[in-house]
Amino acid sequence: MDAEAGVVGADQLPRRQYYMNLLLLAYQSFGVVYGDLSTSPLYVYKSTFAGRLREYQDEETVFGVLSLIFWTFTLIPLLKYVTIVLSADDNGEGNLLYVLFLSSMSGLQVRATGLEHGSIVLLSCIVLVGLFALQHRGTQKVAFMFAPIVIIWLFSIGGIGLYNILHWNPNIYQALSPYYILKFFRKTGKDGWIALGGILLSMTGSEAMFADLGHFTSASVRFSLFTGIACMTVMLVTTFLMALIVIFVWQRNIIFSLIFLVFFGSIEAVYLSSSLMKVPQGGWVPLVLAFIFMSVMYIWHYGLRRKYQFDLQNKVSMRSILSLGPSLGIVRVPGIGLIYTELVTGVPSIFSHFVTNLPAFHEVLVFLCVKSVPVPYVSPDERYLVGRIGPKEYRMYRCIVRYGYKDVQRDEDNFENMLVMSIAKFIMMEAEDVSSSASYDIANEGRMAVITTTDDAGTPLAMRDFHGPADSMITRSSKSESLRSLQSSYEQEYPSVSRRRRVRFEVPEDDDMGQQVKDELMALVEAKHAGVAYIMGHSYIKARRSSSFLKKFAIDVGYSFLRKNCRGPSVTLHIPHISLIEVGMIYYV
Repeated sequence: MDAEAGVVGADQLPRRQYYMNLLLLAYQSFGVVYGDLSTSPLYVYKSTFAGRLREYQDEETVFGVLSLIFWTFTLIPLLKYVTIVLSADDNGEGNLLYVLFLSSMSGLQVRATGLEHGSIVLLSCIVLVGLFALQHRGTQKVAFMFAPIVIIWLFSIGGIGLYNILHWNPNIYQALSPYYILKFFRKTGKDGWIALGGILLSMTGSEAMFADLGHFTSASVRFSLFTGIACMTVMLVTTFLMALIVIFVWQRNIIFSLIFLVFFGSIEAVYLSSSLMKVPQGGWVPLVLAFIFMSVMYIWHYGLRRKYQFDLQNKVSMRSILSLGPSLGIVRVPGIGLIYTELVTGVPSIFSHFVTNLPAFHEVLVFLCVKSVPVPYVSPDERYLVGRIGPKEYRMYRCIVRYGYKDVQRDEDNFENMLVMSIAKFIMMEAEDVSSSASYDIANEGRMAVITTTDDAGTPLAMRDFHGPADSMITRSSKSESLRSLQSSYEQEYPSVSRRRRVRFEVPEDDDMGQQVKDELMALVEAKHAGVAYIMGHSYIKARRSSSFLKKFAIDVGYSFLRKNCRGPSVTLHIPHISLIEVGMIYYV
């Protein structure tokens, strides 16, 4: 698949529209990205001179601190992030919006010394609650609202700073010389090194420049503004990862990677070592929280990975399916059965577990795999991949539906219809392929075709709106009176279900269409009109008795707790409960 699918590039837009979009995004970035950078310097001097450095409050020390702030700001945010790191954007990766108001409130306390710490916390909470109330309107509107505020703020502090320079000390420009940094450390020694933990707060917004790229990730949330450990650790990790990107992604010489790593890594290591001196004073809090969050994420990832490996190792072989014959050894009932699976090849073990306990299944089986791909949007022309499982008379298909991380997953009003149309187009494509018309070959198992859903040309089925009763003649013949009553009660409880668009599919009369293709399309249409059922596995993962204590605790306690308190796949995919069948299964890993 094209990694840029669904992303409109600059060369596909008119030049005027491209520059208008660029200016619009630049304006919005003031409201979010540069809010961090513009508020960070407010509390730097107070934090820097909070320790033993207050004994050195003379002009030379102040110039040294200003020189450190200037060169830190120049090297890290400007040179490292703006010039280099922002080039590795992963198609504008990001997901959340968090604007840090606590830092600006701390700057307010510097000016208004009468404000107590409790008042600052209360003001911060009020502002954050207000922001949370506006957040549901989307980052675009929030950014539009905050952009003029930040722009006015930037012009204000710039004007005030220029006035103070001209009025109080025009010689402050001398602090731009790195020579004052040497004089600062020569005079303050160890106290100056410890004070670096306060100076690094001037660039805490730098990581947000990269994190906010493309609608603002949660990495921009900083718990430890007063220690700087979290921010500096993230910056150091970014430096190491960028060194790998230079080699493996940009395909540059390893010399460039080493230069980047040594230059920026040494600067950030010095700042990090200074921040670690404050661990006993409260810096241990973010470290403990980071360990807890990391443990939770690792346990969840480990449990999902072990579950996927179990499915991969225990999938049903194709030879076993073929040995059962077209009926699969079970009763085939009218309808379409959508079997959700993480596997892109083979038949999952949940299928054999289901037919073993309930020897009946739908006439048409579709093994559905929903995949998230690392691009913002997937074009509708490349969303559906359809293939066949077994011979044609088995009526078994595989469909892989791909979504980007900004796509709305599964529009429930149209998903079933698009799925049926995709399978119908696949049947036609397969019939036109001479090689596929031969007898079934197990070696061709796993072949998939990208199905275009936006092109109506060559559509093998006619889709028309149906305004009649919800129960068609086919549905009435395939559902009992109790099931129809249950469905009616469900639609009364959830009116949105009854308001969904109802359509009917018809196979057009086409003399060029083979009889075998017509029969397969007709079977697909009748199955759709009979109803669609969603079959999902409800897995219970258990550690084997021979497993270590740590593994048993991670699987039986940690992962089990997280799974019980996590939204199920049926909620995430908006599957109607009336059509959902869950199959319980124990996984011993």
